[in-house]
Amino acid sequence: MTDAQGVRSQAGRLRAAFAHSLATAPLPAEGAICALPIPGFEAHRIGRNHEGAVCLVIAAPAGDGAARPDVRLQNLRVQRRATCDVLRPTGERESLLGTVIACSAESQDLRGFFLDLFDQALAAIGVTPQESDVDWWIDQATRLFAELESPEIREIRGLWGELLVIAGARDPIALIRRWHDTAENRFDFLAGSFALEVKTCRDSERLHLFSLSQLRPPVPMEVVVASVPVYADPHGISAIDLLSEIDRRLSDADIRAKLRQTTFQVGGGSLAQSPQRFDRRAATDGLRWMWATAIPALDERPPPEVLAVHIQVRCRDVQGENLANLVEARLRA
Repeated sequence: MTDAQGVRSQAGRLRAAFAHSLATAPLPAEGAICALPIPGFEAHRIGRNHEGAVCLVIAAPAGDGAARPDVRLQNLRVQRRATCDVLRPTGERESLLGTVIACSAESQDLRGFFLDLFDQALAAIGVTPQESDVDWWIDQATRLFAELESPEIREIRGLWGELLVIAGARDPIALIRRWHDTAENRFDFLAGSFALEVKTCRDSERLHLFSLSQLRPPVPMEVVVASVPVYADPHGISAIDLLSEIDRRLSDADIRAKLRQTTFQVGGGSLAQSPQRFDRRAATDGLRWMWATAIPALDERPPPEVLAVHIQVRCRDVQGENLANLVEARLRA
């Protein structure tokens, strides 16, 4: 079993229902949805439209007043109060009134995450939801998927390394609470006077690019660097795979929301494309924890006119230490 298959073997109800019955079903004609009842929530449907997008039809009575606006993002579309022509793979047809939510992402991993998201929604809103209940979950999905609209191509390797460190923690919540809000933050994880910076590399030299302020902060701080060797592997796992794995370990809604939002903000549109996959075993086995003070740097402060200094350091010979428990304890404080 590959790393990716192992992650997906933990898939939820909607992923399983789609994979077992609909992933290879013929696409319907335009305007129709090839769909089946959702196990345990038989009033609703899971299926595919004529474009191959993964679709959910949530049967909920219309609320008072006008419907909320429809959503048309690159990877997420929502039609409210729509009458759907639903075709079962066996040929029976039915007409269903409800909210149609479709994920048109090319990435199989992102489609799977979409199904996980609404798997949780169904568990929360129950068998007979109100339209307002469905709208709340649509708002959450819209905010997330809007982060993927950026056309900028971003390097996923660094985000993957950060998610790997979170996934490997005994207490991932401690790390998620302290995770940066944007990629522009000085440190990846920060708790008062303690910081964790995750750096990825592609070879045994462990070449890492730092700002001088990461290695020698201008104020007294403890800084640990996690050096992660990240190698491309078509049979490995993606950043979305790691996100899904961590997500399933969480029960706190606020922590789960922060994990998702930060992942989507940092990954941007690159998460929606054909995913980059990496070798998890090599990364986990090669993870090295180092004190920033042990990494060679410029120890003399630059003059105040110098606003930033960046240095590339070969960390191959920097001694690693068993700091995983200390890192979690510091970030938990």
